[in-house]
Amino acid sequence: MRCLDLKIKKVNIVEKKMTSKKSIRISFYIILVIFISLSLSKSFRQYYVTTLDGDIAESTLPYSPIQKTFDDPTGIKTIINKDYHTGTNRFFSHYFLHLTYRTVPSLLQKFTNPIDSVYYTSAIAKIIIQILILLLLTFIINGKTNVFSLRFIVTATLLIPFFQTNGKYLAHEIGIMDKYVSYCFFYALPLVFLLLYYFPIFLEFLHDKKVKITWYFAIIWAVIAIIACFSGPLNSPIVLITNAILFTHIFYRNWKTNKANSFYKKILNTIQTIDSRIYIFLFPITLIALYSTFLGTFIGVYPELQLSLKDMYLILPKGILKSFTSVSYIIFLFLLLTNYFIVFYKYRNVFQSNKIFGLYRFLIVFSLIYILLLPLGGYRPYRPHILRYDTILPITILSILTICYTSLFILKQLKNEKWSFYLKTIYPSVFLSLLVFFLIRNKTYVYNECEKTALKIISNSEEDIVALDCNCAVISWEPLYNPEESKNYGELLYLWKITDKPKLYYNSLKSK
Repeated sequence: MRCLDLKIKKVNIVEKKMTSKKSIRISFYIILVIFISLSLSKSFRQYYVTTLDGDIAESTLPYSPIQKTFDDPTGIKTIINKDYHTGTNRFFSHYFLHLTYRTVPSLLQKFTNPIDSVYYTSAIAKIIIQILILLLLTFIINGKTNVFSLRFIVTATLLIPFFQTNGKYLAHEIGIMDKYVSYCFFYALPLVFLLLYYFPIFLEFLHDKKVKITWYFAIIWAVIAIIACFSGPLNSPIVLITNAILFTHIFYRNWKTNKANSFYKKILNTIQTIDSRIYIFLFPITLIALYSTFLGTFIGVYPELQLSLKDMYLILPKGILKSFTSVSYIIFLFLLLTNYFIVFYKYRNVFQSNKIFGLYRFLIVFSLIYILLLPLGGYRPYRPHILRYDTILPITILSILTICYTSLFILKQLKNEKWSFYLKTIYPSVFLSLLVFFLIRNKTYVYNECEKTALKIISNSEEDIVALDCNCAVISWEPLYNPEESKNYGELLYLWKITDKPKLYYNSLKSK
């Protein structure tokens, strides 16, 4: 009987421990879900209080050059007629922006006033893009799409601090979501389609999961490839660089195991032994990207301000120095190097370490090629050093992915480690402290107070030409001192029902 009582007690103790662990996991899960919800709510608020930029009008109305893109989305007429304009190979970015600001404000005006409806439209567009990127990065890092799992919630929690959404301080160093909504449609949103397209490749290389290619899968991925290559200025070069690296890696890997005698046969056998799935994934999108890149040469922007290629390469080192010596990238480099050395010196015999080293090699090679090719995209006066937080966005995303993928691996190994109390305490503490630093720096600033006041004045005025007693830009990049310059913006306000007729406006105060 005594032995039986002891066994029952032991069983009860084990059950209590299991119940206690389960309760801790549930509590931890709930806390992280609340944190994610509050963070996304904060981001939405930050998006709502940003200003409306000067590029919204050209896609929404649209302007003549953008109308050419809408009339000729494939760019065939542009090439035949050698018609240089600003839209060429960016049809979907312009179209999604056009569709958003033509439809969403009118829908929201059933619940709010016309002025607020436009700011809510910007906030909704940005938060959707942010959530999509967050989801895709989490799926790629975990190799699973279960959004209710604890691992998903933990990974999303680690990623959120890297989304600097306030438009100040660190957002100008690693700004995934740009302060200006039109830039989000041309930089962040195109990366959503790119991450989605390469998701099966990430699954295969990072998690050994092969996606079965069916006819409907091929159709969907072909559509995604077209959208990706005709969105934003960066996607086509990213595709070409990525595919060149991936194919070279696969070719070299198969080359080493090929035992053919002659050089010619070895090349032929190596090409034949590459999985047909790789060709299906890489080559069609490569052809589309090549065409899109060629079409991009017909973009006519700032022709009078273009620098020679030599001058741009001379400027490039300044951009590299400025970008990669920023606070954010110093932290990135610290985390990347720390993670690499921990994996190399302690866990290099673990199977997953090979995937981590491969991810690091890809990040390094991609970054070098990408940066060296950037000057070929032409000069922009608003990016005087070629490199800026928007043009290095692919490197930023890859760095964040690599950091989080490797950190989760290290934390998982440390969980079962007994060898070093110091590493088990110091590493998580430093990593979490840096994430907290990013969170603290992501403060909320109200940018659109002056602009909203000006819009109310324009809306309430009975004059056809409204003088604004302020010096802030109103749906433009700069203050307007000539009423005629506001003609297109006045049409946009009428479209949004902010005014009952098209009006002109100008800033009557000039900055000293």
